[in-house]
Amino acid sequence: MILKKIILKLAEIKFFDSVINLLIVAKDNFNNFFSSYENVLIIDDADSRMRYLEKESSKYGINFIWFPRTVTNVLFDKYIHVKKQKNFGEWNLETYYEPQLILSRKKLVLRYTSLLKPLLYILKIRLIILPKLNDDWIIDFQKAAKNLGLKILVTDRESSISPKRMEVYPPILKKYSDDLNQVDKLCLNNEMHYEFFIKSGIKKEKLIITGSPQSDFWPNKLDKVEIKTDISKKNILYLGFGVNAYLNFYFKEINNNWESLCRDVHSVINDQLSKYHNKLNIYYKIGSKPARDYWKGYADFYENLKKNKIEDSLIEISGKVSTPSILNSFDAIISFQSSGLVEAMFENIPIISFGWGDLYKNIENSLHDFENKGILFAKSKKELSSYIEDIVQNKELEMDKSKFKETIYKYLYLCDGNSSKRILDEAKHLLE
Repeated sequence: MILKKIILKLAEIKFFDSVINLLIVAKDNFNNFFSSYENVLIIDDADSRMRYLEKESSKYGINFIWFPRTVTNVLFDKYIHVKKQKNFGEWNLETYYEPQLILSRKKLVLRYTSLLKPLLYILKIRLIILPKLNDDWIIDFQKAAKNLGLKILVTDRESSISPKRMEVYPPILKKYSDDLNQVDKLCLNNEMHYEFFIKSGIKKEKLIITGSPQSDFWPNKLDKVEIKTDISKKNILYLGFGVNAYLNFYFKEINNNWESLCRDVHSVINDQLSKYHNKLNIYYKIGSKPARDYWKGYADFYENLKKNKIEDSLIEISGKVSTPSILNSFDAIISFQSSGLVEAMFENIPIISFGWGDLYKNIENSLHDFENKGILFAKSKKELSSYIEDIVQNKELEMDKSKFKETIYKYLYLCDGNSSKRILDEAKHLLE
């Protein structure tokens, strides 16, 4: 821990940041350094979805050099001091363009340039692949890449565009379209993703729908993770969410959050485990961004389970584990507004979403419409409890699966196992 602090402190010092970054890259990519293929710099995402590209890269004569976020995070925190409005998830990019940040951002671009330059010189890198287009730090990272003559490909992750996001955010992004158009090719996950960036002012010739890298999981399920569940029980996967989920800065006028809904859902879980802990396990998983998805009442909720000696029936799963890779281990999935609901449509299990309360009623038309996607939907604590009890008692729960194909295409595109190939086709074109 002390050594890590020293390294991070040194990373703030010009020259040392480049050396430290180079050493981290060398450590993380030791075997890759000896490849005869074309080196391409790539930055991973929190859920490791970018790693799917590596499975196909050798067929394209491409060798990935994985770029760490460690030093870039240190530099960003050093230069950029802004208070995010919601503090979780996507935030208003306008804040990043406020006049007081202009000088700091220019310095940050210079430091990013100093990180990249040695790598490009040593490894002869001509292309960088990024996981997001309009993240604050990535905008200036792209400026540094352009300063050094790099080609840029982005395979953007934020593809589940809610009606409210589609309405509010593109007009804001359009004001910064000059910076966003630094990208040479923007690979998108579906048609609504395409519409979003057209409205945001990205040039049409830069856009292509490829599907998301992780959608390549479903045709072959090569990365399936076996969860050791109790075969004498029903095992349900619950995907957690935080009080600001899907609110972000889009709802400035609403002085409310999902606190009461979180409490209600955890109350249902507590009650069901109290009644059926000998017949039921709940596997509790939050996403790859704990600050966004963690509910602060969880500690008290868990203490109550311990008090009743049923905590063994609640099993936590790391957010780093991809949801698709574990779905086949469960008897059902429960989630609020999550792509996991769509991903579960590939499995033969009950899929349960939910939503109730004043906030939900006020903004439900601004959220994803999971009430009409053929899955099960609970509009109250009582209905959610009933669904769980039906699963425990092995009752048949019917869903309208005729709607699944259309929903999968809307959110995940073709899912034909070729998304990574389509993305790498574009990478190859840029290199040529």
